[in-house]
Amino acid sequence: MRDTPAHIDPGRVVGRSHAALRLWVARALAWSLWLGGWLLLGTLGRQHLPGLAGGQGLVALWLLAIGLALAMARRWHWRARALQAALVLLGAVAGGALIALDRSRVALPLATVAWGALVVAASFAVRALRLSHGGSAASPVAPAAAGAVLAWALAGGLNAMPAAAAQWGVALAAAACGLAALLPRVTATHGACRSSLFDCASAGASPAHWRRVADWPQAAAALGMVPMMASLPVMADWCGAQAGSPSTASAAHLGAMLLPALALHLAAPLRRPAMAVALLLVLGGLVLRLPGAAGLMAAALVHGAAWSVAWGDMLKARRAGSAPRQALPSRPWAPWLSTAGFVLVLGVAVDQVGPPALAAVHAVLAGLGLIGLAAIGLRRGWHAEVVPSPS
Repeated sequence: MRDTPAHIDPGRVVGRSHAALRLWVARALAWSLWLGGWLLLGTLGRQHLPGLAGGQGLVALWLLAIGLALAMARRWHWRARALQAALVLLGAVAGGALIALDRSRVALPLATVAWGALVVAASFAVRALRLSHGGSAASPVAPAAAGAVLAWALAGGLNAMPAAAAQWGVALAAAACGLAALLPRVTATHGACRSSLFDCASAGASPAHWRRVADWPQAAAALGMVPMMASLPVMADWCGAQAGSPSTASAAHLGAMLLPALALHLAAPLRRPAMAVALLLVLGGLVLRLPGAAGLMAAALVHGAAWSVAWGDMLKARRAGSAPRQALPSRPWAPWLSTAGFVLVLGVAVDQVGPPALAAVHAVLAGLGLIGLAAIGLRRGWHAEVVPSPS
């Protein structure tokens, strides 16, 4: 066995390894809370409040709670004990409300609001662990995939009967306690991520991304996360016959949103990521022509892959230092307010029109990708004419 060099402190190596493991686990738990909210609250809304924006009222309330909690919490410099107490309290409230779902009319909105605040607290916990790691850490793609698997396993076939809701209640309390136990004894502060949520993976795109037409594909792919996640419960029902079961359909959609980013993390960076995203968006529009639910499911999978490639490329650019760091917005609740409004409008449209409403959304995303692809081609052609080849 090779001896450890004298100039390397074995205790420091082990400490860094433990810190990296804590961060990995915290990220996986945070991602399970984030994705699980879309899955379970969308299903509970369809079952308990189908007349409220087609069941999307709970998801909209959850997004509003995230925005409000973020606007309040970002003003403070959280210390470890305060953040631990907040995590445990929010996990207990959200989990207890889900367990008591059948015994109280206020349990469902209470669980939704507490879950939104818990997502923000989980984001602060992940950031605190990153700061304790020196501000730089490994890619979050692998723990994100693990969190997606955990959320999917708990959601099952998106059949949120009381037993499933109680199971989620226990899981929320356990995840909150796990994050609290993982926290280091440092002050947790917000970082420079424009979304101010873990790993910059929240829905939406910065307004700056729409200034150049050539950047429209990545901006459109970022926006595509909202209709894909909001429609996942109903898509699982529509596409269950095509995929074999609602559980398989939901697994396919989550896989499309995370596996390409994981492959991009393991492979060399893409030479032209914007073009790849644009082509995926256009391809998603083309497969809409497939008959029945197959076309809609194929479009959702391809556009999920477009989001994944855009997100994975953004993470690689940030790690390489080639992506500009953006300041936190002065009104962090504003993007969440607009996202909640879009979810409500989408829910009403799907409730009234059905699958064509989602098909229209995917067609718009494909159109934005096509415009961006044309802009990329024109820019490359102009650059080739103005800048002579080295040969």
